[in-house]
Amino acid sequence: MFCTNCGNEVGDEAFCTHCGTPMNSTDQAKPSPAPATVPASPAGAPVGPQTSVTPPQSAAPPGLPVAKKKRWLVPAIATVCVLAVAAVVLVLVFVVFKGSSPSATVASMFKALESKNAQSFYALIDMEPFKNQPGVEASFKADMAKNLMDTNVKFKGAKFSTTTSGNSATVKVTGGTVQYKDADGKLQTGPINEDFSKEFYLVKKNGKWLLGEKNFAGEFAKQDLKSADKTLQTLIDGYNKLNSDVTNAFSDVSGVTGLQDLDTKFKEKSKTVTAEIDAFLAKAEKLKADYEAVAKLKGAEDYTDYTDTRIKEVDDLIAIGNKLKAFLAEIGGAISSWVTTPPTSQTAVTDTLNGIANKYEAELGALETDYKKLDAEADASMKDLGLE
Repeated sequence: MFCTNCGNEVGDEAFCTHCGTPMNSTDQAKPSPAPATVPASPAGAPVGPQTSVTPPQSAAPPGLPVAKKKRWLVPAIATVCVLAVAAVVLVLVFVVFKGSSPSATVASMFKALESKNAQSFYALIDMEPFKNQPGVEASFKADMAKNLMDTNVKFKGAKFSTTTSGNSATVKVTGGTVQYKDADGKLQTGPINEDFSKEFYLVKKNGKWLLGEKNFAGEFAKQDLKSADKTLQTLIDGYNKLNSDVTNAFSDVSGVTGLQDLDTKFKEKSKTVTAEIDAFLAKAEKLKADYEAVAKLKGAEDYTDYTDTRIKEVDDLIAIGNKLKAFLAEIGGAISSWVTTPPTSQTAVTDTLNGIANKYEAELGALETDYKKLDAEADASMKDLGLE
């Protein structure tokens, strides 16, 4: 017997074992004959009940299996989707991330310089070292923007060789020319690696190659020196105040009578002033370390003489601070000694104090003269170095 629904041969089961259609053993004993074909009605002839026929079944003829769905369409569609995704990824790689290589970053820098596009230029720099120095970052950008506007360069046929090590790389310029105007405004053309730069240093941050701070050592040095010079000025102001405070330490106790009271009062005053001197010295030592850090920057050789002068100037100020501190301690020691061993006369007191004061006055005078001389020398270089 054959199932009228799916056309497959089945036994005497009540339901088709292939599609589950109920079986009638009487009606399904033999295949149903194919429906009669009725000739088409003549044109215009009415179609009455006698011409009505049952539409052919969509099932396959008896004895033939039903055609299965073409299952290869599913993996084919999946393959098309994978290929489409792959194409999108390739587009992202070659379009979105175009230029994400050390040499491409340098090439982009050349374009930014030619077009004087400051924003494009900043986007190629690792600005992380500036994050904790907002004032320095703003100054750096302002100076670079001015330099870009003053720069008139054209690069042609630039060629590079790249050495990569982890997240750092060095790009050397191996060919190409740069066109620029010299100090007299004359147009000049020369090799990029001789008239502009031989190599560039890059770092990889978040999958992107950026120009590292090493390339801008001179600019970093300039910003750091500007910041250090401001600190130096506050240090000099602090030194002038210390001089005044040391003098006041004596005037405040000048009317005290009795050695014990004098000793107590002077110790109180000298303790306060000594704390000020210690703060002054700590600030000076930090400033000296800042200048020394600039001196170690590779690429900041243009500022070597200037930095050395400032370091010597700070050394003089540190020496002055230590001398003032020692002066107070020695005067305080003399007063304390008089409490247990009173001086023989007022003249002895005056002679002792004058002797100590004269000794420190000469030493402090020499240091102050030297620091002022150094300060004047460094100030004279500020304009030429662009540090004003």
